[in-house]
Amino acid sequence: MSDFGNTLTVNQMNQLSKVWASIAHSKGKGGKGNKEGSYYGQGGKSQKAFNEKYQEYLGLQVKEEEREEIIKNELNVEDIISDENLCSNLQLVKIPGSNNDWRSGQPSLGELKYIIQTFNIKNVIRMNGDSESDSSQKCGKGNVSTAEEKALVEELGANFYGGKRGFLNAHSGFIKEKGYTKSMENALPILDEGNTLIHCRNGADRTGYIVAEWLERNQNWDKDRLWEYTTQYNSWGGKGGKICTPGKNIGYIKYMEGFYPLKEWCKGSGNPTDRSTCYSCKNIDDIYRKMG
Repeated sequence: MSDFGNTLTVNQMNQLSKVWASIAHSKGKGGKGNKEGSYYGQGGKSQKAFNEKYQEYLGLQVKEEEREEIIKNELNVEDIISDENLCSNLQLVKIPGSNNDWRSGQPSLGELKYIIQTFNIKNVIRMNGDSESDSSQKCGKGNVSTAEEKALVEELGANFYGGKRGFLNAHSGFIKEKGYTKSMENALPILDEGNTLIHCRNGADRTGYIVAEWLERNQNWDKDRLWEYTTQYNSWGGKGGKICTPGKNIGYIKYMEGFYPLKEWCKGSGNPTDRSTCYSCKNIDDIYRKMG
């Protein structure tokens, strides 16, 4: 524990999380790299830059592990009221055929406490980061930092899987027609253990493709059944769906590649029924070129 640990409140540490996210955003404009609210933004960010911002903000140099330790010591689980009033938008549902695995969007700390205690959750996989938008609660107002969530989960006796950045990277090891292979390798064995909650910000895209791949491997669902199930929780399909919308499709197609490669999807059936008219199918060679 650092000498200044007792001088920082949880609120102050959360403010530093926002500072971290603002650096990632400002350095990420126009760049390449990890997406969707990671500490490192789209263009990358060095630890040095964050430490410099720490010094500017509080005149201190704080390491991430010290930040987590501070929040853990400050957070009082007994003061967090278990919130059983879960809204439908949280998309908390049990994964079909699993040994008590659940999926959802970002819960509040109260909702998370209720879920862990009510459904006997032993593992929590978080795939969303600490940016202001990516850490915001799915229902209601406010944000839940990775450090807060980790502290609560561990205090309740469960395992928190967040990776080196505080969250499990959903964009790791992409291979055409196989998807984000490293991300799946990291997440699927945890789901195999059972009693696991897996979530991202919305419980839709990142969570969606991981769960679909688990269902394919463990429940032997065919690809069109996986597609219909997955699109219940996101906006990939239908008229104006993200898979077929120019300018929005590449990232979502890369998710889908994990369980239903675009080359096969274009020949399948379902929603939309006539996939030959889909922009991505009509321009499939260009799509695969852009996927890298």
